Amino acid sequence: MIKNTHSRFFLKNLILFLIPLLIPLIALGTLATVITQKYVKEEINKNNINLLLQTKENIELILSELDSLNLNFSTNPAINVGLKRILRNDNESLTKNDFDKLSMIKNFVDSPANSRPYIHSIYVYYYNNKNQFLSTTSGITTLNNFYDTSWYTNVENQDKHTLIWTEMRDIKQYDFAKESTKVLTIYRKLYSPGSTASDGVIVLNICAKYIESLLNNLETLPEQSILIVDENNQIIFRNHSANKMKHTNIEQIYRQSEPSFKVNPLIRKKAYTISQIQSERYGWKYLSIVPQNIIYEIPIKLSTFTFIILALSFISGLSITYYLTSRNYKNIQNIISIIDSAENNQPLPALPSRIKDEYSYILHNIVKTFVEHSYLKVQLSERKYKVQAMELLALQSQINPHFLFNTLETINWKVLSLTGHPNDINEMIGNLSDILKYSLESDKKSVTIKEEIKYTQSYINIQKARYKEKFDVIWEYDENLTQHEITKLLLQPLIENSIYHGIRVKEGKSCIKIKIHFVQSFIKISVVDNGLGINRKKLIEIREKLQKEKEYNEHIGLFNTNKRLKLTYGDQYGIKIRSKSGFGTAVYMYIPI
Repeated sequence: MIKNTHSRFFLKNLILFLIPLLIPLIALGTLATVITQKYVKEEINKNNINLLLQTKENIELILSELDSLNLNFSTNPAINVGLKRILRNDNESLTKNDFDKLSMIKNFVDSPANSRPYIHSIYVYYYNNKNQFLSTTSGITTLNNFYDTSWYTNVENQDKHTLIWTEMRDIKQYDFAKESTKVLTIYRKLYSPGSTASDGVIVLNICAKYIESLLNNLETLPEQSILIVDENNQIIFRNHSANKMKHTNIEQIYRQSEPSFKVNPLIRKKAYTISQIQSERYGWKYLSIVPQNIIYEIPIKLSTFTFIILALSFISGLSITYYLTSRNYKNIQNIISIIDSAENNQPLPALPSRIKDEYSYILHNIVKTFVEHSYLKVQLSERKYKVQAMELLALQSQINPHFLFNTLETINWKVLSLTGHPNDINEMIGNLSDILKYSLESDKKSVTIKEEIKYTQSYINIQKARYKEKFDVIWEYDENLTQHEITKLLLQPLIENSIYHGIRVKEGKSCIKIKIHFVQSFIKISVVDNGLGINRKKLIEIREKLQKEKEYNEHIGLFNTNKRLKLTYGDQYGIKIRSKSGFGTAVYMYIPI
């Protein structure tokens, strides 16, 4: 049974402790992974397209050399007519003017070839019976005497409607050369002004190594391949990463037309994300091929990190939960043991040496409660004895008020019989009788403010008769609050204190102002006089004594009233006193409504 209870506690604490911890971690990790994966994918696709656009612009800027050549040969009659004449005639029939033009044309053609490191050579050919053409490497030459003739075959076999086309070729300048030079050859047909039929061609040979070097210098991702594919889906250029990669399904890549797409892997091969742009002028495709494991490297690391954090959190939570469950279960067993020992009057077990958690606090308080319980029993017995004694004393003292009232009544009638009419003495006796009846005979502990004012006025009348014209009393209160109840005999001790300590020994006439009014949720009672006042030292002493619960011989009414207020309304209530020597004294009370 105990073991099952411990297991239930453990499972409950495990659920309460781990679920609030793991759910936010799982949600945060999943959300972060998804958002990161989406963001990385979009950014890489965007960067790949930008990279391909930059590559396309750079390469087509190189190929644009052909446009400037074509512009001059197609629009300048002096150049194209002059070159046609030179190519179609023998050297013997050429004039000095022809040689000057040839020199000018050759300088024009040689200039870009010599200044551009990526240009291998340039050929300009107009159809002629002698198969002569202009070459930047050999000047005017014939196909029979030139080492590179494969271009001519391509021109002859090309469709007559094609204006521009490209071809990858290998050029070997000498038969004995071991290695050939790989070039990209760009063909553009030449047209005479006003003619619709081609009468020649410009051949621009670009060094393939230069373009490959351009691709290799691009800032790419690890294992990112950059390919340039011609209109026949043949790879004409690639960077070094593409040389190391064996593509999974190259035909599937060529068939796609979307700017970005994914190629699923074959067995044990990588999946790739492909980005591509099209060159409308040359019919080429610029391709970026990136393994998906490179693209999602950060999300994968983030997912792995999240999983590790989750695993560590689960293990930590499991360990902490088990420890806390075992500790709390042991503490509960100790509490139950103490309660059982106390109920069976057996010795209590040893307590923790110090309070270090809520359970040790409970243990200490349980023992303290049981120890104090016995003491309270003794105190209760003593209080019961005192209450019985006070009740007996109260019964005995009931004789005194009746005797006092009867005596005052006898004196009142005796004075009346001697004087023959009512006088001041009869009035004083009447006031005293009312006060005694109010203070001694009433069983009520609280009275209305109206009653308190009435019987306080009787006390003031007696004091005025005693001290003649020594003081005046000013009342200030709202009739609407006179029905509220307060503890009786609150005003009389304060007025007595003002008369006895402030006004009695002062020369001249003084004034006492009694003010009763609302302050927020309280009734504020103020008794203010302009008597002698209290010096600062004495005032501090009185304030300190008001905070203590001792009996004093001086200012008895003041201290008793303060004590009664606290017993009735709470320790936060009581008398507040302010005074200044030579100016007077003010006493304040707050009664909760």
